[in-house]
This record gives sequence, C-alpha cells and structure tokens, in this order.
Amino acid sequence: MRRNGFLLPISSLPSKYGIGSFSKEAYEFVDILEEAGQKIWQILPLGPTGYGDSPYQSFSTFAGNPYFIDLCELIEEGLLSEDECDSYDWGDDVEYIDYEKIYLSRFKILKKAYKRSKINEDKKFIAYCKYNKWWLEDYALYMAIKDSLGGISWLEWDENLKLRDKKTLSKYSKKLNEEITFYKYTQYLFSSQWNKLKVYANKKGISIIGDIPIYVALDSADTWANPELFQLDKDLNPIAVAGCPPDSFSEDGQLWGESII
Repeated sequence: MRRNGFLLPISSLPSKYGIGSFSKEAYEFVDILEEAGQKIWQILPLGPTGYGDSPYQSFSTFAGNPYFIDLCELIEEGLLSEDECDSYDWGDDVEYIDYEKIYLSRFKILKKAYKRSKINEDKKFIAYCKYNKWWLEDYALYMAIKDSLGGISWLEWDENLKLRDKKTLSKYSKKLNEEITFYKYTQYLFSSQWNKLKVYANKKGISIIGDIPIYVALDSADTWANPELFQLDKDLNPIAVAGCPPDSFSEDGQLWGESII
C-alpha cells in the first residue's frame, strides 16, 4: 500500500534548549500526523554528531545523540531544576542550532543529572548495560578517552591506546570510570526516551523511517575497536576512505572521510 508522511529531523522540533528532542513537542507532532491522516514520519540519523556536527560523521554506529535527551523529563524526575537548565546558553535563534553552544552546555547539564541519579543502583540501567555490552563498552571507553585527550582523533593517540594494548586500556578504564559510566548513562536515557516515543507513534499507526550514514566514520569507536574490518595499514592509518567521483555537484568529486570495509 502506498503511504504518505513528512520528513522532520528530531533536531528541528521546537525546543527552548537549542535543539529538538524527545520532548512533548515530538509527541505533539505525532498527534498532528495522526490527525492529518499521515502514516510516516521520516527522520535523519540519530547518532552522536561528530566532525562538522554532521549526523553522517558519528562517533558510533550504535549510540544515540545525547542532544536529543529531553531535559524536561529530567526536571520532572527531580534530577534537574528548570532554573539550572535555563542558566545555560543554548543560542538565541529559534530557527538555528548553535552546535558549539549546545556542545558546551548539554554535557554539563547531563552530568548534573548523572551525579544525582544513583544510576548504578538502577536495575533497568544494569540490565541495559549488560544487554548492550557488545558495543556500549567500547563506545563509552572511547568517548571517555577522547574527552580526556582534548577530543583528538584516535589516530593521534599514543601507540598503546591506538593499538588497544590491554594493560593500557585497563589503566584508562579504572582512571576514567566515572566518565565511562556517564556515557553509558546518556545512552540509557536516550534509549529509554526514544523507545517510548517510537511506541507512542506506532500505536497511532505512524511508522518512523530513517536515514543512516552509508559508511562508518573513521574517527569512531567502531573503527578504533574493530580495525580489522576496515581498509587500514599496519599502523592503522586509512588506505582508502569513502567519497564519490566528480559530478554536477562537484567538479573535483567529494571526499567524505568515512572508513571503507
């Protein structure tokens, strides 16, 4: 059967905190789709934005973007206050996403919620981490290390880290334990809120379809943790990266920079 709907990225939903999220506005949009007889909500990639704030250069193939976590829900749960959220600079243009300001603010406010959450005692969180261990451990460790080194690509890390020496990884895992758990917490929040929104939409007969990056980003937890899957040399530098030949959009072609399997 032919169906119709709308394309609206999560990031484009109205929000007082600089970027759209899994907030009441998302649920209201689902209601609008239902009232208008629409059956599809198409979104853009949900992964963490990386280089150039692009959803096609994500730090993980499996993780969700912490920017989409609804802060209002955390306020309702008593983990944050409205005054705290309002105290950060989210940008002053309702039609423009200032990713730099969001980057400088969002993780700070989420860390406040994390420190108050007692999340390590939460059975649902523990179960989530266990179920998603196959990708979550590498992602959380990767992001914690990346933050501790000023955000540089893993290709620029010291050799022992770059090559995932077991003793070195163990040392960093202990040293950055709080940061690692924080990144797991953000993924738990993302997953919980996203699943609730999806269930709500599906119950109203709305299918959510999405776009995903064609390739895995070079600067990502996936490439770092699984270098044998990609075209890298013995020093783990890329032999080839994704792109496209010259066409009507670019006389010289395009170099995207993602890893090639």
